[in-house]
Amino acid sequence: MKPEINSLVNQRFAVIDIGSNTFHLIIVDSQKSGAFEIINRHREFVYLAKDGIQFLSSDTIDRGFMAFARIAELCQKYKVEQIKAVGSAALRSASNATDFVDLIHKEYDIQIDVISGLREAQLIYQGVALSGVQMENPSLIVDIGGGSVECIIVINGSITFFNSYNIGISELRHRFPHQDPISQHEIVLICDHLDSFLEEFLNKAVKAGISTLIGSSGPFEIIESIAQVKSHESISREKIQVIAQKILSEPLSGRLAMSRMPDGRADLSVESLLIIYYLLDRIQSINCALVSPYALKEGVISEMI
Repeated sequence: MKPEINSLVNQRFAVIDIGSNTFHLIIVDSQKSGAFEIINRHREFVYLAKDGIQFLSSDTIDRGFMAFARIAELCQKYKVEQIKAVGSAALRSASNATDFVDLIHKEYDIQIDVISGLREAQLIYQGVALSGVQMENPSLIVDIGGGSVECIIVINGSITFFNSYNIGISELRHRFPHQDPISQHEIVLICDHLDSFLEEFLNKAVKAGISTLIGSSGPFEIIESIAQVKSHESISREKIQVIAQKILSEPLSGRLAMSRMPDGRADLSVESLLIIYYLLDRIQSINCALVSPYALKEGVISEMI
């Protein structure tokens, strides 16, 4: 399996998004028209950032390698011709990330492209745009990952600001281990930490009068599932706040028992919904949210077809 990407016309190719919490695989067939057909999706909860994004332990590397092996098997099963693997926050931040990158290259002849935070934000925007989510109103695209959070302000369909911040949900859990359920004091500490990273972005978002929050990652899957809406359907600010408050008030056992809590999301749903709740609190002009089914990996696809 060769990772080099050439002209992909009538070919089957795969994109592997090596996230700080989750590895995502998407296999597609390209078409002459420039469109593509999704053949298979798969994800592995790996938690590279479980112990922070500064260093990958040997256990973490082992988990990542085994998950990648299962993904590689799927690529063989579906007779994938080309593979593009992209690494994000954990692999760009860990001091020993090359240990994992080199291991994958040696075993599978696949070179992981470890991208910058700004490049990640650009690809997320391209993926969301490809999904057809409406962005006529002042919009904020947010991708909440395990190691980082990408924030993209879109006005009249054009990006006016984008950045990446190392405040992902596993990174927050590592820095701020909390009681179960989380206390109000712990919530304030985390919000103060977010303030220290996001001042410039928040000033621009408030000035822009953002009305629509567009979520493009797993944490927004929680809201979408509990609210029982489909992708592209609007969720009111008030409904999101009710869901967030419920999750923040429950211990893990209560979150696991919640109706429609997506598999694998209950534990870190506290940090996930706290970030979303924080954004609604700091940007009062947001009146609704949409969930995009596409994000980084689809942004990569948009450059390959």
